[in-house]
Amino acid sequence: MKGGAASLVGYRLMPWLIDRIALPLRLAAPLKAMTADEPMRKYFATDPLLGRMRVASRFFRTMHARKAGELDLGCPLLLVHPGADAWTPTAVSRQAFQRVKGPKAFVELTNGSHLPAERSAIDELQREVQRFLAGVVGAGGREEWAALMPAQDRPAEGPDPSRLA
Repeated sequence: MKGGAASLVGYRLMPWLIDRIALPLRLAAPLKAMTADEPMRKYFATDPLLGRMRVASRFFRTMHARKAGELDLGCPLLLVHPGADAWTPTAVSRQAFQRVKGPKAFVELTNGSHLPAERSAIDELQREVQRFLAGVVGAGGREEWAALMPAQDRPAEGPDPSRLA
């Protein structure tokens, strides 16, 4: 079985037993999907604080059980999703993004793995963060902030400028 598949079978058949087992993260999570960079993949699999770290199986079984409601951060949010993320589908990031209330922007990079270590993804990520921060700092009114957001994410009314100070 591929990494992660064994734990899924156990969760369904005997959660009372599986919950007590601490698995190395590399066996319970698809770490190879985290990056396209082979040396980084090897590092993730062998590092004692990543792939070799043991995590209680109960964590993996229950981590998605809680359904989050709306969240008001009280500050602007930039959610950046890598365009070639093999770990988290864009739809999952979009669902999380939709639950956040207030000023926010969603950007999907043109490429980049879950941990965007590819040079083009790093450069694009840096540009988007700089653009976002410049917009937050320079946003003196609702229209300026809304203009920074992709059209589908623009609120009917822009954010309260006092919250951006």
